[in-house]
Amino acid sequence: MTPRRDRAIALSLGLIGAVWISPIAAEETIASRFSSEWKQLRSEVEAIDNELAALPPIPLDDLGDRRAFLHSFPTDDALLTREVDFTIRLQWDEPQDIDRVVLVPARKFDAGGLEANYGFPDDFDLTLRGTDGLSMEVAAHRAMSANAAHVGHPIADSLAEPFPATELTLHISRLRPIPEGAPSLPLVALSEIFCFSGARNVAPLARIEIESTKLTQHSSYWSPELLHDERTPLGIPEGVISPNEQPPSPGWISLGRDEAEEQVDIVIDLGQSRQIDGVRMFPALRPSIEDFPGFGIPQRFRIEVSETGEDDSYQAVIDRSEVGLVNVGHNPVTLRFRETDARFVRLRATELWKPFTYYPAFLALSEIQVLKDETNLAVGAAVITTEQTEPIRAHGTRFWTREGITDDHGPSGPILTHRAWLEALSHRLKLETRRLQISQRMVELESRWRSGTIGLLSIVGLLAVCAAVVLPIRYRLREKRQVRRIRERIAGDLHDDVGTNLGSIQMLTALARTKGTPEEELELIHRVAAETVTSVRDIVWLLHPTPGSRVSTIDHLRESAAILLEPLEWKLTADFRDWSLGDQDGRHLVLFFREALHNIRRHADASKVEIEVGRDGDALVLRITDDGRGIDPQTLEQPASLRALRQRAEKLGGRVDIRTLPGEGTTVSLRFVPRSQGSAPEPVPYPSKPDDAP
Repeated sequence: MTPRRDRAIALSLGLIGAVWISPIAAEETIASRFSSEWKQLRSEVEAIDNELAALPPIPLDDLGDRRAFLHSFPTDDALLTREVDFTIRLQWDEPQDIDRVVLVPARKFDAGGLEANYGFPDDFDLTLRGTDGLSMEVAAHRAMSANAAHVGHPIADSLAEPFPATELTLHISRLRPIPEGAPSLPLVALSEIFCFSGARNVAPLARIEIESTKLTQHSSYWSPELLHDERTPLGIPEGVISPNEQPPSPGWISLGRDEAEEQVDIVIDLGQSRQIDGVRMFPALRPSIEDFPGFGIPQRFRIEVSETGEDDSYQAVIDRSEVGLVNVGHNPVTLRFRETDARFVRLRATELWKPFTYYPAFLALSEIQVLKDETNLAVGAAVITTEQTEPIRAHGTRFWTREGITDDHGPSGPILTHRAWLEALSHRLKLETRRLQISQRMVELESRWRSGTIGLLSIVGLLAVCAAVVLPIRYRLREKRQVRRIRERIAGDLHDDVGTNLGSIQMLTALARTKGTPEEELELIHRVAAETVTSVRDIVWLLHPTPGSRVSTIDHLRESAAILLEPLEWKLTADFRDWSLGDQDGRHLVLFFREALHNIRRHADASKVEIEVGRDGDALVLRITDDGRGIDPQTLEQPASLRALRQRAEKLGGRVDIRTLPGEGTTVSLRFVPRSQGSAPEPVPYPSKPDDAP
C-alpha cells in the first residue's frame, strides 16, 4: 500500500468520523439538529435573556446594610425536623387598602462567602384580616429552598383587588435547611416586609407582634423595627439604562472639609408653591470608595421650608441636628412630615459624613426628592448651593453637578418607586426560575438524543479514529526508518573519511610549523583545517539519529572550543549538564558559538577567553568574554558589524548583547528561550561555515 493511498483512506474515514463524532463531543448539537422541542426551548431562552437585560439586577455584593430581623430557636429534638409555629403580625390602627406584600431575604457574609437567603423560611403563609372579621389568604409558599434560582430575590405577592386590612399575618411552619456541617442554629431571618397601598409602603405605620411556641433569649440582631424600616441589602431602587443612553450624573458633592461639624446648604426651588409631605435622600457612590456604605449622607441636619426663599423665612419640618442618623448603607432615607405648602426646600447639614480621621468630610447625594405621597415634585427643579457651582469630574465622562441631584436618576440608572423596583426584581425571579427549568429540560433532551445514538456513533467514531491514527503513524514510522538509515550512513561517511583526512592535514601542518616552514601560510592552513574539522564535527553531531544519543550540547561546545581556541588560554563553565534543544535551536546555537570564537581568533588579538553557559529561569544564557583589543564604537554601530551573530540570535528568537571598549576586550551575550523539539518548521541543512571565513 502506497503512502498516498494510506493518506487518502485516513482522510476519508476521518471526515466520516468527524461528521458522526462531532455530535458526541458537543451533546447539544444532536438535539439542536433533530429535536424541534429543543429548538423551541432555545428560542424561549433567548427571549427570556432579552427580557432579563431590561430588568434591574440582584446585587450580590455587600452594600453596607446587613441589619435584619433575626430569631433563633433551641436545638432540641422537635426542631430537627425544622417544623415550627412562628407568627409575625403587622397591625394598623386604621384599615389600609393593601394590594401587594413583599418579603426581602436577609443576607450573611462570612468566610464562606455570601448567603443571600440567610434564614429565609421554607414554608410560610401570608394572610390579611380586616375589621369586620373577614380575612384573605395572600399566598402560601412551600419548599422555597428547592428553587436554585432564588438568590436574594424579594418574594412579591399581589391581590386582585385592594383589601382593607388592619393586620397582616406571616405564619412560618418550616425553617430553611441548615447546610451540613454548618454551625448555625435553627433560625428565622428577614430583612424587610413591604405592604403597599398603591405606590406607598404602609408597613412603617404598623405595630409588630411576635408569637412563637418556642421563644429563646433574643439575639443581639433582634429588633422588630428592622422589619419595616424600608432598608434592604438590595441597595438603591434603580432601573437599567438602555445601551444607547449616556450614564447619568453621579449627583452632587461638596468641597472636602477638615472637620465634620461644618454647615453646608442645598436649596431645591420647586418653581411655585406646592403641597409637600416628605423628602427622600439618595446616597452617592464614589468610584474610589464605592465599598464604603452611605457615602455623603449627612449625619446631622435639618429640613426647612419657605415660600419666599429669604434666609429668615425658613421653618424646620424635620430636625435631626441633635440625634445623628445611623449609616443607611446604599439605601435611600425617607423623611415624612405634616403636609405643608412651600416653594423652597432647604437641606442644612450641620455634621457631614466623615468615617475616617484622615479622610475629608463631605456632603454628597445622588438625588433629592421632594414628595407629595409618592410623587416626586423635584424632578428638574433648580438647585441652589453656596459652593461647587461648576461641574466637577467624577470619573470618565461623568461629572458631579447640581442638576444631577434632581435629574430623577441614581448613581447607575433611573430611580424607581420601591413598588415598581421590587416588582421588577420579583419578575426577574420568575424569569430566572423559568430559565432554569428550561435549561434542565434541554439537558434531558440532549441526554436522550445522545443515549439513543451513542452505539452507532461510537462504532463509526472508533473506526475513524483507528484509521486516522494508525495509518498515518504507520506511514511516519516507515519514513523515520528510512531517514534514520540515511542519516547514519552520512554521519558515518563524514566521520570516517572527511573527518579523518582533515585531521591528518591538521597534524601535518602542525608538524610543518615546528620545522621552520613559513608561518603565515601554515597558520592559515592550520586554522582552516581546524575550522573544517569543527564544521564536520558539527555535522556529525546534528545528524545523529536521536538527540538523546548525541554527546551533550555542553560537551560539544567544549570540544569545538578546544579546536578553535587551541593556541589561546580558555575556560568553559556551565551550571548544568545539558539542555533539551530541538534540531533548529541546536544548529543555530552551535553556529552562533562557532562564529563568535572565529571572530576572536581573527580579529580580537586575544590571549584569554572565558565562556559561561547558564540558566536564567526558562532562558539559556551564553556569555563569551575575551581580553583582546575590543571594538571601536563607530565600527560597532555599522549595520554590517557582527551581522552573523545578530542573525543567529534572531533565528533563535533571542537577544544578543555586545559590551566592548577599545583595548579592554569584548563580551558577547546571547539569551534565548529554547523551543520544543517539534516546533522547528524549517528543514535542518548542514551547518555552514562562518560568514567571513575563507
